[in-house]
Amino acid sequence: MMTAPNAKYSKDTSRASMAKRRIMDSATGLFAERGYGNVGINEVGVTAGFGKGALYYHIRSKEDLLVSIVYDHMDRLTAETKLAAGKCVKTAEKIYAMAAIFVEHLLEYADAMTVSYRDIHAVAAPENIQVVDDLHNNYRQIWTDVFENGARSGEHRPVSDQEIEIFLAMMFSSVFWVGPGSETDPEKLIATFSHNVISAVQAPVG
Repeated sequence: MMTAPNAKYSKDTSRASMAKRRIMDSATGLFAERGYGNVGINEVGVTAGFGKGALYYHIRSKEDLLVSIVYDHMDRLTAETKLAAGKCVKTAEKIYAMAAIFVEHLLEYADAMTVSYRDIHAVAAPENIQVVDDLHNNYRQIWTDVFENGARSGEHRPVSDQEIEIFLAMMFSSVFWVGPGSETDPEKLIATFSHNVISAVQAPVG
């Protein structure tokens, strides 16, 4: 069951004002390039063209800015993945469609994808940790539902939660080696991801 979006980071964040969007875009690029811990909030403001006072008018803190970036990306990735899966019937088709959405985001939103996977360990406030956990749980739930339905229909064996974590870790870890300038063939990458997952769930365990 998916968790309802947190109002603090819901549509008011993903459809931010032009000023908030500029700040988020600047921070995303800086965080992705150098790492969240190596970028100061004042540097984000300078890059976005805001003084300290104006910057804090639009954001609460550096950590909340990070969570806003993760929310904005993961919420969109989850919605598009769910829509793509819903258009397919067979499990293999669903997996291919979901992998295709993932690769599209991986290549088109490389910085946001990197920040959303690599830098979330920096989130410390309990409220923010819960928001990030909910985002990733919502995404994972789409895959869980697909595998549960596929197992019930006899298309493949039951798939454990641990296996789903492994599949998703395989995909998300690609942020470290795929991106602009990597000369990655999208179709080959989609085929690789989907083939590995489909083959694994159709093979017996043990």
